[in-house]
Amino acid sequence: MTMRAMTAGALIMGAMLTMSAAEAQVVQAGTLTCEVAAGTGLVIGSRKDIACTFLNAAREIEVYDGSIATLGLDIGTTDRTQIVWGVFAPSGNLVRGAISGHYVGATAQATFGAGLGANVLVGGSRRSVTLQPLSVSEQSGFNVVAASAELDLRLRRPERPRRGRG
Repeated sequence: MTMRAMTAGALIMGAMLTMSAAEAQVVQAGTLTCEVAAGTGLVIGSRKDIACTFLNAAREIEVYDGSIATLGLDIGTTDRTQIVWGVFAPSGNLVRGAISGHYVGATAQATFGAGLGANVLVGGSRRSVTLQPLSVSEQSGFNVVAASAELDLRLRRPERPRRGRG
């Protein structure tokens, strides 16, 4: 599969989700910025750890941990990757932890030294949250991906202060 075909597929998927979002009159609830761990694609898929920061419409920050997995063509290795998504929901005011959950969608990536990719995912609280790429992911390594994608996010619990012994 060529880079042009993968890019076209990702753009079509994004357009379809954008049209669905417009019909449901969803609004952007914030921005999700994720750091994806380095890893290796195992021909039919991969699974990588992910750490994300959600900046909601009220400018409050929530931190999430999880994993992103692909099933389909996924060959090669990549260094740490950053992905930025727009978070869309029926209401711009999401409660704390609302984007926790399971997301499904499509991904297309091509990396030969430096490369680009896009992921469009739907899920979260009652499958009402859509993650649409605000910028394509930037990565380095050697990798080709055209696959279905799954993202699992869970709200990170705040660290409790430790009591000193004295």
